[in-house]
Amino acid sequence: MKKEEDKVLVVAEPGYDKNRDRNGDYQKSNFLIGAKYKSSIQENKIIAIALSKIRQKDYEIDQGSIICKFKAKDLKIALGAEDNHSIYKKLDRISKNLTNRSVGWTDPKSNKFDYIAVVTRASYENGTFRIKFNQDLQEYIDGIRGNYTTLSLVTMLQFKNVYSFRLYEILRSKAYYRKGEERADEFFEITFQLSELRLLMGIVNANLDSVRNILLENPAYPDYDRAVEASPEKMYADWGDFKRHVIDVAVKEINKITDMAVEYKPKKGGKGGRVYGLIFYVQLHKDKHLNAGFIQGEQTELPLDVVEAKEVPKKHKKQTTAGKIELTAEQMNVVLSIARTLPADLDLDGIKAIAEAGHFDPDYIHEKYELSKTQDVDNLVAWMVAALRNDYQSSSVKAKKTRSKKRMDSDMEYDIDAIEARMLKN
Repeated sequence: MKKEEDKVLVVAEPGYDKNRDRNGDYQKSNFLIGAKYKSSIQENKIIAIALSKIRQKDYEIDQGSIICKFKAKDLKIALGAEDNHSIYKKLDRISKNLTNRSVGWTDPKSNKFDYIAVVTRASYENGTFRIKFNQDLQEYIDGIRGNYTTLSLVTMLQFKNVYSFRLYEILRSKAYYRKGEERADEFFEITFQLSELRLLMGIVNANLDSVRNILLENPAYPDYDRAVEASPEKMYADWGDFKRHVIDVAVKEINKITDMAVEYKPKKGGKGGRVYGLIFYVQLHKDKHLNAGFIQGEQTELPLDVVEAKEVPKKHKKQTTAGKIELTAEQMNVVLSIARTLPADLDLDGIKAIAEAGHFDPDYIHEKYELSKTQDVDNLVAWMVAALRNDYQSSSVKAKKTRSKKRMDSDMEYDIDAIEARMLKN
């Protein structure tokens, strides 16, 4: 057992301004963000607080390992503990989980892999909680020189749902510009294979032997579908449950408490239109970029074995010149609001067309959407645009239905084509 006096208190380098990082921003290696593991919201918050301490040079070193100390009373609010006994029980459970979590890497060319624990020791005594990081991970924890994401501790501690926490940091790590790229805006399109997203968010535990063995069969191109299928854990296995209890909850919380605006669309294919992937449309610094720029562009089928982030094609970006569509912050809020009430398979172009036709009046748009449910509608976007422009009423809809279906379809196709032409015009 090492004596306390053998530990070294880290002293900041000359010229280091500790107040610079008092806002709680911290850096997290994308290697750690991209690791597939199952965790709780409390575990993630503990790591976030520790990384913030490390950036502020508030830690000790013991035989090359970083040790972070926390006063239990300071963790009560972050962990939702009511009293000393409650915080003790929570930290006891968190410690067991933290010391069992591992991350790793694979090199298929040389047939090598390496998995190591992130936290090698966690202890509690006299009101002080300590965690000791694996010294082999120091380059991913302190003094990170590249391939990292800067996160706000204030924001991360506000999350109440672990899936919101994980999805936010995953999307944040993918929404970036490569060096030298034009920084015209901060809108990104990020695609994930559904099974890999389940692993990344911890729905399926990648550390289970049955799952890990399959992932290691072909590290260059892991069979995520088969790995997920092999897991004995079947939580939210159905797409509807996964959407309702995980994705929708996470997106809602991210949009509510962070500076990032997120929408998504399922990717479907095969027999029965099975959902096999998700496309996220991400806008960074939404308070700075008040106009809705993340219109869905032409779909690009990305390789399913690769998680890829790319900038939305320029011709589909927010337009600001005369004659082009530009949304105010209030209009953007309407678009985001009605997007959550309309069917999930509508794309953002269609939702914006509906919002524009309804003069960005949520109640008016909702009224016509409820009316659409009483009709036999083949093209919801076209029907909604026509209904909003012509103020369809229950009686008038019946009268319109006496027209030939061919004529009505033709009119609706003309309307939506005209809208799309205006929206996407260069």
